[in-house]
Amino acid sequence: MVDVLRERILAGELRHGERLTEERLARELAVSRGPIRAALQRLEHEQLVVLKPCCGWEVGRPNEQDAWELSTLRCGLEELGCRLAAAAMTAEGVVRLHKARRRLETISKGDSRSTLTEADFALHRLIIELSGNRRLQDAYLLLEQQIRFLIAAVNAPFCPRAIARSHDPIIEALSRGDGEAAAAACREHHGLSFARDPPGQR
Repeated sequence: MVDVLRERILAGELRHGERLTEERLARELAVSRGPIRAALQRLEHEQLVVLKPCCGWEVGRPNEQDAWELSTLRCGLEELGCRLAAAAMTAEGVVRLHKARRRLETISKGDSRSTLTEADFALHRLIIELSGNRRLQDAYLLLEQQIRFLIAAVNAPFCPRAIARSHDPIIEALSRGDGEAAAAACREHHGLSFARDPPGQR
C-alpha cells in the first residue's frame, strides 16, 4: 500500500498540500483504513506527507529550505559514494557504469520525463551500490524518494541530452579509479558548493 500511495504522490496524482483522509483513500483503494494509516505513517517518515494537529494528513509542500537541504545532502552522499566506488572499482563495475550511461543516453532521445528520471536515478544508485557501503545505500534510497518529490514539485524545464552528457565526467573519473575527480565532477553535475549559504542566511 505504501508503494501505491508513494507513486501517486510522486506522479502528481496527489497534489502538494492536498488533504488526505484515511476514509477517502481506503474507499478509493478498496482496503480497510488500517493499511492506509500504516502507509501514511511510513510516508511521513519519508517526509512525503505530514500530519498536522487538528487538520489531519496532507501531502507535503517542499520549500526553498527543503530544496537546499535535500540538494546539499544528496551531493554529499554522492561525493562519498564516488570516493568509495572509485577505490573499490572493478572491471565489472566499469562495464555496469557504461551500460547505465548508454541506457540514459538512449532514453534521453525520447520524450518521457518520468522514464528519464528513473534512468538518471538508476545510474546514481549504481554508483552508491559500487561503493560497497550498505548503510550508505540505505540512506540514499530514503533520500531518493524526497528528491523525486522535490523534482515533481519544482517541475523545472530541462534538456534531456544535456542531462545524459553531464554524467560523463563522473563516469570517466570512476572508470580510472580517481575518487577525488569523481567527487568534484559530482559537485559540478549538481551545480552545488558547500560554501553556499542556506536560504535563511543569504
